[in-house]
Amino acid sequence: MKEILVLLILSILIISGCAEERTLCGDGVCDEFEREHNACPQDCDQVGESEDHQYAEGILYIGMMIHLEGWDNEVNNRDQFARHAQAARDLATLFEAHGARATFEARPEFVQACEIWNDPVLTELYERGHGIGVHADVGGSVEKEGLTQEAFSHLIASMKEDMESATGIDIIHISGICSTLDWVSAAADAGYSCVSGCVGYCAMSLPPQDRPVIYRSCKNPAACHGVIPLTLQERLHPWRTNTARNWLNPDPSGKIVILPSNGGLYYLEEEAQATKSPLESGTFTREDISAYVDLLDEALHYTEKDIVTIFYVALSVGSPHLEESLYQDWFAAIQPYIDSGRVQWKTLPEMCRLVITQEASTDQHHIICTFYAA
Repeated sequence: MKEILVLLILSILIISGCAEERTLCGDGVCDEFEREHNACPQDCDQVGESEDHQYAEGILYIGMMIHLEGWDNEVNNRDQFARHAQAARDLATLFEAHGARATFEARPEFVQACEIWNDPVLTELYERGHGIGVHADVGGSVEKEGLTQEAFSHLIASMKEDMESATGIDIIHISGICSTLDWVSAAADAGYSCVSGCVGYCAMSLPPQDRPVIYRSCKNPAACHGVIPLTLQERLHPWRTNTARNWLNPDPSGKIVILPSNGGLYYLEEEAQATKSPLESGTFTREDISAYVDLLDEALHYTEKDIVTIFYVALSVGSPHLEESLYQDWFAAIQPYIDSGRVQWKTLPEMCRLVITQEASTDQHHIICTFYAA
């Protein structure tokens, strides 16, 4: 009977065209395919868990998403804008000193202030190798903002156009658009390729039964600012989607690439311990550095050589400056991973383009077989 069952399974695999790439999960054997693709954890629990950290194959691309926000009067106050712009430049210099490049996502008032005060800081950051994107911060309160689906799309399209006009940069990604409206379709209609910085409030566009329990009844983005998807493994591999009504389910034909976030650098320890809502903590500590390294170690167990794997966190230049000594400790903790060749710094636009480029060059048949084998 067992032999008949095995033959039946193999026949099905052959018909599907994936027989030589599929594997039998749960048979207690960690074979070559399972090890290569980090598949079947029930068979390969030991992979990546040895004392010498034998991680899965593939490169982990790490990044930093920096929001230029919170200085609401900089359009009228030149000194305030100058301090904000200098803070961005100082952060860029710090990253560059460690061979890293960050991604600066600007609110519309910052872009406007750049033009009013004739300061090309965004263009300068771009020319220094940093990523540039839009941080819209809209859609979280549809009633208050008076947004329809059409108005939503038009608003974030104008943000893209204004930034491109002010900087001469091709803007391909946006954050801060979680909404009860279809924020995915709005981004696609506005001409973006990727969405970054998704937080728990993004679940509010899903049918109630499809929302994670902790994000089922969110009043606003601040109340549900934690990570989504909930597990790190689900947040590491970008995916495409066509609508915010089921955006957690990959759709290879989708117009938008989701670049999942892993939360804020300031509150990684709180997120790990689930001690408080992320936005209740604005203090960066060495415990956050330890939590970051723990996540980095875990993420390396889920890399795959043929699939883009990303890991980025966020901070806001609208918040108090961090002590430079903590930054130095954070970069020092990351450096051994960089030196190993297993981790590389990327900007979010680079991550977005990596996904798009891989889709154009990779055998989709192989990816589908690998996905279902896992």
